[in-house]
Amino acid sequence: DIKRYLGFGGKLKYDRQWGSHSFNSMAYFDYRTIQVRLNNQSDYKYEDMGIWASYNFRQKYYIDFTGDISGSDKYYYTDHRRVFMPTVGASWIISSEDFMKGAKWINYLKLKASYGITGNCNYDFLDLAGTAEERYPARVRYWVTASGTYFGTSLTSVDITREGRMANPDIDLEKSAMANVALEGNLFNNRLYFDAEAW
Repeated sequence: DIKRYLGFGGKLKYDRQWGSHSFNSMAYFDYRTIQVRLNNQSDYKYEDMGIWASYNFRQKYYIDFTGDISGSDKYYYTDHRRVFMPTVGASWIISSEDFMKGAKWINYLKLKASYGITGNCNYDFLDLAGTAEERYPARVRYWVTASGTYFGTSLTSVDITREGRMANPDIDLEKSAMANVALEGNLFNNRLYFDAEAW
């Protein structure tokens, strides 16, 4: 079992400030290959690319967005070779508002919320025996079995070809969506910190 890990990637950043506005962004790309030298296996390949952008106004109102496109050779035989997964978030620094100046006991107070979709391709598809991984569950597979069937009067055993598990061309990576709302703050000269979150 011989494996060799290869990969490359890059990032491109852009930041700008003008007046009370601030904008930060980044584009990224990552490509990884795991070369396997065992039983003529195909190489494992992964791609990941996307953008991140953040905007704030007067250091009080924030908006963040991330758009990620991920791909894996595990889904090469499907229409889901690459999947787009977005995330968006917003926050409001309430303690920076003028109407909070009288609340001396509140040092910092922020309301935040986000929603996003994440994915996972690192789960196994097992064969019918439940022991070996099937790399490409969307592809039809056939197996040759020795001494499986007898034909004729001489009882000569011949090899047979059988179909493996039924292919699923609509299979996709595991995805989950999550939304959360939270209130975070420092009170009483920063002696008390709290973070109440619901998701």
